[in-house]
Amino acid sequence: MEPCISLPLEKSLLDDVVAQSKDFANVHGIVMRRRETPLSSDVVCFTPHTLVPSPVPKKLFYQSFDVQNDFHLLMHGISRDYQFLKSVLSSSMQHDEFQKKLFDIYEEVYINNIPCQSIMLGMLRCDYMFDCTGGTDISTDKIQLKQVEVNTIASGLAGLGTQCTRLHRFNLENLGKSEIASSLPESKAVGKMAEGFVEAWKLYGNNKAAILFLIEEVSWNIMDQRWLEYEIRNLDKSIPIIRRLFKDVVERAKIEDNKLIIFNFLYNHIINYLCITYTNMFPLLGYALPVTIATFVLLDGNLSFNGNNLFGEDIKTKLEQIGEDKSRAGYILMDKIEPLVVTNYTVQSEKDVEIRKMVSEIGIFGAIISNGENVPFNSTCGHILRTKTVSSNEGSFAGGSAVIDSPFLV
Repeated sequence: MEPCISLPLEKSLLDDVVAQSKDFANVHGIVMRRRETPLSSDVVCFTPHTLVPSPVPKKLFYQSFDVQNDFHLLMHGISRDYQFLKSVLSSSMQHDEFQKKLFDIYEEVYINNIPCQSIMLGMLRCDYMFDCTGGTDISTDKIQLKQVEVNTIASGLAGLGTQCTRLHRFNLENLGKSEIASSLPESKAVGKMAEGFVEAWKLYGNNKAAILFLIEEVSWNIMDQRWLEYEIRNLDKSIPIIRRLFKDVVERAKIEDNKLIIFNFLYNHIINYLCITYTNMFPLLGYALPVTIATFVLLDGNLSFNGNNLFGEDIKTKLEQIGEDKSRAGYILMDKIEPLVVTNYTVQSEKDVEIRKMVSEIGIFGAIISNGENVPFNSTCGHILRTKTVSSNEGSFAGGSAVIDSPFLV
């Protein structure tokens, strides 16, 4: 698909726009900790990004928004269906310790009827790619929206994604493309996600309650989290917000009879969650390997990122190694998407800025609040585009293979 502006750029113009893009990102908080020093904010760098927005089919962009609230309701319904979850996850839990431990908590609460708070907040991001298996003619319905996953834990980048549109508008204006800059769709993801937190806190009905951000020890993408935290404060400064490491909870928190966590004398409600990723699944036990394996991707259970995906001949090799062992059930065979290819520059620290063939994945953020069967809040919040080179099999921003981007609708 043709880029939003004529590329490549003349070198002197490219160098100037790239330099300004880096400075704009640094000045406006589109930054992250350096991977070499992930525990310190003393030295930060701009977030890797595309130089200009990448083209996205307008019809598919709005289609992804139209179904978001329905996926919230689907996840809500599934999370309350113990028998369904047990039947679907029974085989994979035998070989996925992380998934099993999550379900064990869920099952203990369900079977023993352990009292939990009725107010539940879900923050989700549904990810899609633009599949060109049927052709690349945008004037027809041959390009289709294909869902990659529903993130219920790793639903980040609302903060940086919201700011990326501002960055791209700035770059386009510097390139004399103000008309294109003004047409980019606004993403209000971080503000809308913050509204979900505020509404859940209000419904909880305890003005001493605090919002607890549980974070990993290594948190190089802390600025994205801070964007969300500060947006919550902007909406309601009376809400206490604290950040703690997972190890801090183990060492310094406790649960009283009323099921509230006491943490530095602040009351924080427990958020129960169960992470499930849905794809087009095929049972692998006894499955006859297809002749054309290039049309499939093999996912390693919940670890479907950062090098845990297998492609092409690697699928055959892995399944031959496993044989008929029951660990085969821990893998998912997924249709391989033939993504829409675009042209763009990537701006990354200490790397040459080169024009590349790239593919994009769009993420739609959403928030849902439930109170038993009732759903008082169900909101589609905004979007983020992540883009990677065609040669990269992995598409994870956290893993360093993708950069943030924003859509130019065509």
